[in-house]
Amino acid sequence: YQTTDFMISIQTSKGVSDVVRTVKVVTDLSSRTLELFEIERRYFEEQGLDWGIILESRLPSIMIRNIDWIFDGRFLDSRPGLDTELVEYIKSPFIQLLIDDAAGTPIQKLCLSADNKYGLEPGSCKFILKHLLANKVIHTDMQKLIRSANPLFISKVAIK
Repeated sequence: YQTTDFMISIQTSKGVSDVVRTVKVVTDLSSRTLELFEIERRYFEEQGLDWGIILESRLPSIMIRNIDWIFDGRFLDSRPGLDTELVEYIKSPFIQLLIDDAAGTPIQKLCLSADNKYGLEPGSCKFILKHLLANKVIHTDMQKLIRSANPLFISKVAIK
C-alpha cells in the first residue's frame, strides 16, 4: 500500500506549481518499495505532477523546526477563546503591526504587546501569528529559524 507524504505548492520563476514528495528512511528502500515508487511516479506523471523521493537524512532541519513551531496554529479550535470572527476582526491591524515593526521587536514581546492592545489572553496573538503562517495568510523565509526571542520578518501578505 502506497501513500504520498506531501503535495507542496512552490513559487518558481514561472509561477506557482505543485510538486509531490514522499519521505523515506534509507533503510526502508527495498526493491519492492522501489517498484511501488515507480508505480507512484508514473501515476503522478500522468497527472502532470512532479514526483520525487526525499530521504530523511536530507530533510532541511530548520524548516522542520519552523513547521513544528507553526503546526499547532493550523486550526483555531485548538486554542480555547479564539474563533474565526475574532481573528478576522484583528487580522488586518495585527498584520500591519507586524509589517510596521521596523525596530525588529522579538515575536514574544510584539505578540504580548498586541494581546494587551486588543484585550486578549496572553499568548493569543502568538497563536494567531502561527495560524496566519500555517494558513499562508502571511509568509516568511522558512529557511531562517523562527524563534520567539527573535523578530519575524514578513515577506508577503495574502489577505483573502
